[in-house]
Amino acid sequence: MNKDNLFICELITIDQNFKYISPYVESKEFIKEKNLLIPHIKPDIQQLVKIIIKPKITSKKIIYTPENYKLIVNGIITENIHYVADNKKQSVHCTQFKFSFYNFINLYHNQIKDIKIRIDDVFIQLCKKRFLKQSMLMSICVIPKRKCYH
Repeated sequence: MNKDNLFICELITIDQNFKYISPYVESKEFIKEKNLLIPHIKPDIQQLVKIIIKPKITSKKIIYTPENYKLIVNGIITENIHYVADNKKQSVHCTQFKFSFYNFINLYHNQIKDIKIRIDDVFIQLCKKRFLKQSMLMSICVIPKRKCYH
């Protein structure tokens, strides 16, 4: 561990591919912050090894406001943190966290073909041997049923 408690570890995000999305999409980025506490049955953390994150949309609905349509999205993030234990064996352990996210995106129409979500970046800091602070940059992308110009 270095003096700033910053680590370089492998980040794997299991999310949807944005490479082949039409230029007619509407998108929004947002930050999801979370404090993570390692369960008591697990040993303390010496060093993070790998983080696997998978976001999933669980529900969505379109509402109309006086300004425009809004798509409200609820979802779950499943995260597995692999780490080296702070003990003589230095064994590798994994702990899983699940937490929700909730956000909306302004729409210029109400005809949706698909909704995609992904994790763009993650910052995670080991504050104590059992306590992590995390910030995720997430993106929601709405693909219309037809080309929409705004």
